[in-house]
Amino acid sequence: MGADIHIKVKTKPSFEGIDESIISEDKPNVFYYKDPYSDFCLARVIGKSYWAEFDLNPKEFLIELSKITDEEIQKYVEEKFAMTNATVRHDICEWFKMKRDYLKRLVEADIEDVSYWI
Repeated sequence: MGADIHIKVKTKPSFEGIDESIISEDKPNVFYYKDPYSDFCLARVIGKSYWAEFDLNPKEFLIELSKITDEEIQKYVEEKFAMTNATVRHDICEWFKMKRDYLKRLVEADIEDVSYWI
């Protein structure tokens, strides 16, 4: 379960440096993004909730997620995954950064429309 989001952008994004396994283009310039309802939810890094805030302005919500800093990710992972070893925490941080960077590329491509199932 999670937030299923389809993001239509005005220009084709550059995904250089982004793991191809998370890039999902449904139609030309329409990309899929999923954020799980678990501790691996990118929105939780900055205390956001899809249930409470996403519907108010989906585009701005995604823009805000794309601006999450490495330091915010590091702090969240250190707190939420304190019981895991350092290697695993590092991998979790890198996963969050990759998801953030994917969103950042979509934001840079100028989000035109957002459809979703929360």
